[in-house]
Amino acid sequence: MNVLFFTSYGDLYGSNRSLLSLAIQLQNKGHVVSVFVPRKGELLTCLRNAGVKVIYVPFYSGFLYYKFLLKHIIIPALFFLNIFVFPIVLFKAWRVRPDVIYSNSSLENVGIFIACLLGKKHICHIREFMSLDYNARFVFGESAKKRFIGLSDGVIFVSHAVKNYVCSGSFQKPFSIIYNGIKMPKALAEKENLNLKSIRFGLVGIFDEAKGQHVAVEYFSRILETYPDATLHLFGDKDCGYKKKVEQLIKTLGLERKVVFHGFVFQSDIIYNSIDILLMFSKSEGFGRVTVEAMSYGVPVIGFDNAGTSEIIKDHHSGCLFHDYSSFEKSINYLTSSMENYNKIRINGYERIKNDFAENDYIDNVERFIKSIIY
Repeated sequence: MNVLFFTSYGDLYGSNRSLLSLAIQLQNKGHVVSVFVPRKGELLTCLRNAGVKVIYVPFYSGFLYYKFLLKHIIIPALFFLNIFVFPIVLFKAWRVRPDVIYSNSSLENVGIFIACLLGKKHICHIREFMSLDYNARFVFGESAKKRFIGLSDGVIFVSHAVKNYVCSGSFQKPFSIIYNGIKMPKALAEKENLNLKSIRFGLVGIFDEAKGQHVAVEYFSRILETYPDATLHLFGDKDCGYKKKVEQLIKTLGLERKVVFHGFVFQSDIIYNSIDILLMFSKSEGFGRVTVEAMSYGVPVIGFDNAGTSEIIKDHHSGCLFHDYSSFEKSINYLTSSMENYNKIRINGYERIKNDFAENDYIDNVERFIKSIIY
């Protein structure tokens, strides 16, 4: 089969990391794969290095969503830019002769129009809530958003939580709920005895209010009363006002020597070998790739009890869940009360990911769904 993917950005964050593995593995299985990329970045480089055909045309694919941000006043200008660029995108897509056009996220809104004009099948992969996690609204309202998604021939939802929120109730088009999959480390790394009073906490993700770095810093400052030698490690980056807010909060709380900024780190092993417990403070995580990655490396996760995180973690078995500071503190106390508790969680978490979130299963499930739409 010939699959043409569309993505909405060029960085190598969550949805594009899943796309990267999907494109490479489908090509390795003998399928013809091409990817439309609207911006230069790590995704474009990695795809080309893997021998996957990349079509680079600058365009703005998220034109059907808006945020209440000052910079979004330029969206009308970007829309008119799309009008000029669209014929080029259409022509290049026509030359690919795809069997199916696959939009990799909710924010990718160009692929469906290309598919309709070329008379091709279209699949939409819904990986986000949009309004809850990115505070982005569909320009024509939520009911129209569901009808727009229904224009696709098939829809993949990244979790039950996303399906139930985005398309609650009956949904007429073929759909499947397929969790993201990751490449497992070869084996669970041995963990030396820890000093459970000097725990290295970690939080991984771009700086965005929805990711909750500011709340993590506030909670961490309170935890230091019990664990004075603990440190908090922040992985990820984004030059924005919110990051400055987090930096100011750290200064206000006097945590400059306790909180470490690592920036964007691509190598997962470097991240998860640097921390002892992962914190997931996002209240509306569509899936939680970071959560799954941490568990695959044997790093226990303490996550906010909602959305995709609650589907991955079984509380006090494969991780710990919290909903306020009190339950957060209890989760930390449970993990650090003994190496027996800590190792039980890390081993159960690892087994959960190995059994239910393996990359090969993810690829096979998506491939099977694509074939069901094409044939």
